Parts: sequence; structure tokens; C-alpha cells
Amino acid sequence: MIIVRFRGGMGNQMFQHAFLLYLRRLGIPVKADLSEYRCMETHKGYELDKAFGISCEMASAKEIRALADYIPVMHRFPFSKQVFQYLYKQQYKKVEKNGHKKSHIEEGVLFSLEENERLTRLRSGEDMYLDGYWIYPELYDDGITDKFSFTGKLYELYKATLGKMKEKKTCSIHVRCGDYTGSALDILDEVYYKKAADHIREKRGEDVCFVLFSDDCERASAMLKKAGIEPVIYETDKRHAYDDMFLMSCCDDNITANSTYSFWGARLNKNSDKLVICPEYEDREGSINRLAMNEWIRL
Repeated sequence: MIIVRFRGGMGNQMFQHAFLLYLRRLGIPVKADLSEYRCMETHKGYELDKAFGISCEMASAKEIRALADYIPVMHRFPFSKQVFQYLYKQQYKKVEKNGHKKSHIEEGVLFSLEENERLTRLRSGEDMYLDGYWIYPELYDDGITDKFSFTGKLYELYKATLGKMKEKKTCSIHVRCGDYTGSALDILDEVYYKKAADHIREKRGEDVCFVLFSDDCERASAMLKKAGIEPVIYETDKRHAYDDMFLMSCCDDNITANSTYSFWGARLNKNSDKLVICPEYEDREGSINRLAMNEWIRL
């Protein structure tokens, strides 16, 4: 049996679920470890069930304990976030000292293998706990990504907004602030967004409506105005992450950030004629942006 660890926000969860579906396609029995969301405040929590009606077989606490290095939270009650974080850190000190369990395999280790060797190991029947983000867009074709189909209630909830969007040419702009601010991922400024908007205008005309999605719309809007962009902001339910992603996917075109979240907003856009602009680089180290499809335009 293989267990896939889920962690991070909605964009990361979608890559982890896509990887889980990829493993199933290979005929491999696989379960999900969602235990982190029971205790830690991770973005908006686990949301794939509410956004897409997705369900997956969950690993038990016993199964996770047998294979993983860290302590799953689901078998400890009561179990405060502070206690979990303390035990988590203590456990990883042991990992740093003694190394991982053989069964706890990180993404870098698995994908350092040649493809044939990797597939042979995955199909070997070996019990594994797979820990990573699995950002490999080329692995996930439409047969997998079509599983991310937004629930009908979102179409009903935003019926009026969708009606307004259909009246004009729309292009989503995603600006990630929050936890990116001051980090190695904080690399996109008005220069990138101006170049991206100019490219869209050149192809679509000057009357394009740029729709802003951000975790800090006030700050993002001020930055875009410096780039000559007057964004439109539609009201959405900020208790969830999926509302904004849904509306992103309904725009005609997309300008993404170096973020798994806006990758999926653009990837789920069903417009066959869509233009997607994405950044060339992912971080300050100059890493090539993995969050792109081959046909997307890198700037």
C-alpha cells in the first residue's frame, strides 16, 4: 500500500490529489493522509471535498504510524495545535539525526530515479509513505484534471457575476501577497504584470477587463494601477479558497503568479482559445517556473 501525504493550501492539495490519481491509474493501491488538517491551521484547510465533491480513501492512524516519520494527529485526543507542532519538531530532530524510515520517501528521492526504475519501484508492492508536492503538470492529462470539476452550487451562487463577466472580454490576474511577502517567492512586481497585460491587450484589444484575485486586494490593486491596469474586483466568499479559483477559471484568459493556486485557476479554464501568461521564473534563485503548460506564454 502507498500513502500520499496531503499538506499546504488548495493548489498544493490539487497537485497531491492529481498524483494520487496518477498512482491509481498505474493500478497501485493508494490512500490519503489528511491528518495535518485536523490540527494545523493551513490556509483554508482541506477543501477538495467542498470544491469538487472529491472523496478519497483515507489511511488510518495505525497505517500512517507504521510508515511515516512524523506523528499523525488523528489518533490523539484532545490534541492541541501547540502540542502537535512541538511533537512534530521533536520528531524531525530525530529524522535529521537518524535519517528517514525506509518507508518514508520524499519527492526528491523518488524522482531522482529514472522513469522505468521509478515505475518499477512504485509497482513493486512495497509499502511507502510518499511526502511531497508532486508539481509535474506533464503527468496529469485531462483524464486526471477533469476530476476537478467545480460543484454546481458555485455556478448558482455566482450566476449574476458570471453574467457580468460574459458581457466583456475578461482576463484574470492573480497577485499572491500574504506568505510570499519578503520570501524567496516574492519576485513579481508591476513590471511583470504590465508586460503580461500589454500582451493580452495586443491580442484581445484595449477593452479587456482585468479581474483581480488576491489575498490582499488593496495592496495588489495599488501595484497594478502603477502598471496602468485598472482591475475589477468581484465580491466572493473569503472563507473558502475555491470561490476565487472558480471565477478565475471562468475568465476568457489568465495571468498567473508563481503559485500552484493560479496555475490551477488557469488549467481549469475550459476556453479552447484561452491565452495564459505565466512568469518565467519561480523564485529569486532563478528556478524555471514548473507551474506552466507547454502552450502557455512565459514572461
